[in-house]
Formats: sequence, structure tokens, C-alpha cells
Amino acid sequence: MRSTFRKTFAKYVTLFIVPVVAFSCLFVYINMRTNEKSATNYLDGVQKQMCGELDILYSALENMALHMSGNDAILNFDALSDVEKIQTLDGYVQNVPANVELMFFSRIGLEVYIQGQRWSYAEFEDSEYFDEALNYVGFFTTLNRTSTIRVLPAGTQQNGGEQYASVIAAPVPVMSASQTGCVAFLIRSQYFEELTEKYFPQTDLEFYVFDTMNEVLYRGGTELTEEQLSDVVRNSAVGISERTVGGTDYLVMRNISSQQNMTYVALIPTAELFEYGKADLLSFSTLVLALLILGIVAVLLITKRATRSIERMQEEHRHVEERLDNQNRIIRQMVLNRLIKGTIRDGDERSLSYYLMCTQLEFEHPYFGVLVCMLDKIELLPEQSHRIVCDIAALASEEMHLYVLHRLEDNQIVVIVNMQRQDADRIQLAELVARAIGADIDGPFLTGCGQVYDNPFKIDNAYVEAIVAVNEKMETSHARLFLFRNDLQQEEGFVYPYVERALIEQSIRNGSSETAIGVMREVFRKIESAAPSLIIQKCLHYDIINMMVKIAVSLKMPMKAHEISKMSMLEDPQEICKVIEQEIVHLTQKVEDEKNQNRFATKMSLLEYVQEHFRSNTISLNTLAEEFGLSYTYASKIFKDETGESFSSYITKLRIAYVKQKLETTDEQIKTIVLDSGYVDVANFMRKFKQVEGMTPGQYRQMRQTVRQAGQPAAD
Repeated sequence: MRSTFRKTFAKYVTLFIVPVVAFSCLFVYINMRTNEKSATNYLDGVQKQMCGELDILYSALENMALHMSGNDAILNFDALSDVEKIQTLDGYVQNVPANVELMFFSRIGLEVYIQGQRWSYAEFEDSEYFDEALNYVGFFTTLNRTSTIRVLPAGTQQNGGEQYASVIAAPVPVMSASQTGCVAFLIRSQYFEELTEKYFPQTDLEFYVFDTMNEVLYRGGTELTEEQLSDVVRNSAVGISERTVGGTDYLVMRNISSQQNMTYVALIPTAELFEYGKADLLSFSTLVLALLILGIVAVLLITKRATRSIERMQEEHRHVEERLDNQNRIIRQMVLNRLIKGTIRDGDERSLSYYLMCTQLEFEHPYFGVLVCMLDKIELLPEQSHRIVCDIAALASEEMHLYVLHRLEDNQIVVIVNMQRQDADRIQLAELVARAIGADIDGPFLTGCGQVYDNPFKIDNAYVEAIVAVNEKMETSHARLFLFRNDLQQEEGFVYPYVERALIEQSIRNGSSETAIGVMREVFRKIESAAPSLIIQKCLHYDIINMMVKIAVSLKMPMKAHEISKMSMLEDPQEICKVIEQEIVHLTQKVEDEKNQNRFATKMSLLEYVQEHFRSNTISLNTLAEEFGLSYTYASKIFKDETGESFSSYITKLRIAYVKQKLETTDEQIKTIVLDSGYVDVANFMRKFKQVEGMTPGQYRQMRQTVRQAGQPAAD
């Protein structure tokens, strides 16, 4: 019996526990290798980001030096008064990053200007802004003689600077035979220390910067000798490699700047880098031993750990896909807007193919039409707009592809239809679209439908016709649905081109001069093909000129009397058509200019309104939209584009600034100040204030009072 128990036990151990332990060991090995590879790739990416930030800093400072070379005040610096000199430099100091000092040296007066103060160079050497190590790199000589922009260290290996790590020196003006000054940007060692801590926190990292001649510009470590460091730079490939230096294994990350041609090298001891990997190995080894007793529990734990990792990867993948989808949606909206506005030149197949390829669109069918739903004063929330667009797109079939666009400025739902047959039932499609929109909104809206074309470059014509069909209320047997009718143009005679006038006027309003000119040329072609008598032809030409006069009046841009007289005196149809085309281009440009002016005025008025009313506890994006007659979505878009942040974040910033000012200048109770700033929920504001300022309002007031009593400025 005992022998049977031993055999059965050995059998189940062999069948279940041994495979689980074997797979667990394999998983431990794969997990360790994966962690090492992931950590290496992650550190490489972080180091590249860090080097990119340094590139941006050096480029920004060099660009500022170049800008100073073009500043008349800087070029005539010695002719300015001391106050004017300091004021001129202060304009640049405000744009200098933290831990970087801007110093201007006048080669004529041998004077130094830094932090709003003027010294002789000897006085500067005795000031707190001077570092003795600068003398070891010939700083004074560089200021007097450098003729190009130079990046140099703030000391030697033996005499490294305590304050500064690197210096950018540029003569003023940069490209001139007569250089009267020199601007120097003194980059503090603290900048590099904070940068290293930012990207590699709690890591024993050695960071070095080399110039194009592999001379050290910044030394962020003391473990390597000059000879060892030189060997690492010469023999390490760009990217990540492992090297043994002085008996210590290092992970070497070497990156060459594409902008500055400088070399960045970071070294991390391999033992420290993968220390956490050893801890993982120990914990998994313990787990493997535990599997001998609790095999099922161990399997569940490992599976759970792997599942969490997969879920994190899937979540990251989903976020990436969402960002890509959002970018594709924006690009698609831009291309659809270009199609309906006619800004893609007729016949430019190459540009059209390029735009369609960028948005992964493909017109598979030969015929095109446009439906326009005029929402007028019906406001759609972003989620409503997205839902409607998706519902309409779902109506597509193999014979009819739909491309949907919500134009916020005109509050229109535009549907571009790519059809297999020219006689497709547009009325049925329009009814389905109207039904999809009506399911999400309350209130009446009108739908217009343009003609069907066999050319994608005529989509803008179909769009204009759809709007004209609604505006002119062209007859139809369906309520709130209007089809553009072309049969009026086929009647005998040319009494007055009503439809053409509507098409031209709407095209001008849309900013599409090419569409308007195309309609006008069609009118002249029909007159010519009808071959009326000269008298009738003259009358028809007068009708066309009269039509243009009425269009200009309807757009509140009436033509001048001498322009009308000049057009009336013309007899050659081609000359009349040419002059009218010029007038169309002129009107279109004026309409676009007026639109741009109105948009700019609206944006400025909106921001001014917020500045004046942010203390009102009733202010919101809804009230703002109502005040300016905008939709909620469009108002939100304008605000985001102009301020770079959401409406609520901007209001909070203004209110916090107001509260800070009151805390500093008055003794009012904090609750009274908060309520006066527009906040009703005092406790909520206290949390936001502490989140932004790092202290409570009471602590902020006490700090400012202490500073004021001490008589010294405090950093915000």
C-alpha cells in the first residue's frame, strides 16, 4: 500500500508538478531577458529625450543670439543709456530658461551686463555671478575675440566650475567685420543635475557632453579618467553598448546630435541597472520551490501576472489607436472640406489621389452627389455630432458609399455620396439621413440635394446646388427636402438666370470663385449656343450684368457706378465674361477677408469677455456661446485653439491669480476672497489652489507677508 502511494504520488508529480515547474523556470528565464531588453530600450529612449531637450536648449540660445544680432538696439548698444541697455536686455532675459544666465559684454566699454546690473569686468569677477573656473578656459579672451558662435566648457578637468557647466558665446553682430559686443549664456551645473534627475531619478548615472572634436564640454561624473573617457567615446558605437572600464561593467548610451553635432554619452553601472532583475529571479525561484507544494496556486499567480501585463499592453495599444483615429478623422475632415469648397484645382488628379491616399479614402464608384442638412440654430454637443456622423456612415452600402462631415462654422451636416448608378434613389437616402439626424436632435431642419456628377471635381458644385435648393425652396413632393432642379434652365429664352444667380452667390459666399466662374461661363455658353439676334444677345448680356449688380448688393458689397458703366459699354461677350470673372474673384476675396476679420473679432471679444467676467459664478461655456451667438462645440474649439487649454482650466487660472493678488494686497478673509473670485465651492477651490501652488491660501498669504517684512523678493 505504501509502495502504491509512492508510485501514484510520483506519477502525479511527474504529470503535473514537474511540467509546471519546468514551464515556470522557462517563464522566469524569458521574463528576465524580456525585462532586460525592455529596460535597455526604455533607457535608450529616455536618453534620446534628454539629449533632445539639450538640443532644444542650445538651439534656442543660439537663435536668441542671432536675433540679438538683428536688433538695432543691441547693434547700437553703447549709444544707449544705462536704463535703456538694461531694459533692452531684460526683454531677452525673460525668455531665458531657468538656471541659465544671460550676460552681455561690451567690447568697447569692457562692461558686463547681467541680471539688470552693470559692472566693469573686474567688478564682475568679484560678483556672485562669476565662477573662478571661467578664467581657466580664457573666458575674457573669448568675450573679446570670438568671431563665431562657440560652445565651451566652464572649466577644465582639473578646475571644473562650481556654478556653471557650459557656456555659449556669440559675437554681436554674428556675421560682421565690426563686432562690438558678445553675448554669453552661462548654463549652470544645476541645469544638468536637474535634467539628469528628471530623466534618470535615483540612478548612479554619469553624463558627458562632447564637442565635434570630442573635447569634453560637460562632465557629469568623476569615476572615469580623461583617458578612459576618451577610449569610451572613440570605441563605442552610436546607440547602446556594454563596455568594461576600469574593472566595472557599464551600459554605454551614445547619441550624436543632428542639430548641434555634439556627442552625448551616458554611463550606468550594469550591476546597478539590473539589480531589480536579480530580485525578480530570487522571488521567482522561491515561487518555483513553492510550486512543489502549491502548484495550482503558483500557476494561478503566474497567469494573473502575465494577464496584467497583456492587459497593460492592450490598453496602451488601444490609446495609440485612438490617437491615430483622431488624427485620421481630422485629416479626413480637412480633405472633405477641400472637396466641397473646390480648393483642389479641377483636373489635378495627382493632388486628389494624394489627399485620398492620406485619408485612406477611395472613390470606387463613378458618380457623386451631395446632401446638406441645414441645422440653423440647433446646437449639437460633441457626443451628439459624433453619434450622428457614425449613424449616417452606417447607412452606406456596396452601391453607395457615404462620407460625412459636420461643418461647425455653418452648422451643417454634409454627406458626400459616391454612387454606382447615376439614377440612384437620392430621395430615399435623404430621408434615411434625415431620420438618423432626427433621432438625436429636437427641432426642424431642412435638407438639400445637389445634382449627380460623374467627376469628383464637381463635388463643390453639388454642394453649392444643395444649399441653393434649400435657400430657393425648390419644389419637391417631400416636406423639408429640396432637390436642385435643372429643368428651369432648359426653358426657351433667357429672361433672367435665377438659378445661376443663386449658384454664383452661394459659391462666392463659400469662397469658391472657381465654381462661380464655371457657372458664369456656362451661362455665356448657353447664350452662344442659342445664337439669338444681336439685340436679344445684348439684352441677355444686360441681364447678366444686372445679375452681378444684384449679387454684389446682396453681399453688401455694391459695385461702383463707373464699374457698372464700363461693363455695360462692352459688346464683345468674351470681354464681358472676363470682366465679370474678375469681379467674381474680387467679391470672393472680399467675402473671405470679411469672414476672417469677423472670426478674429469674435475670438478677441470672447477672450476680453472672459477677462472681464471670470469672477461671475454663472459664467460657463454655455453662457459664453449664447452671448456670442455660437454653438457650444464651436465656442469650445475657438477657446482651445486660442488659449491652448480648456475653458474651465483657463477660468481656474484667472481666479487663482485674482485670489493670489488679493491675498498679497488685502487682509480680507480667505472665504470672502474665494467667493468674490467666482467660486461657490470654497473647499473645492482650496484643493485646486494647493494643487497648483503647492500650499494652501493661508500658507501663501503668510509666506508673502514674511517675504514683504524681510524686504526681499520671492519667486512665484
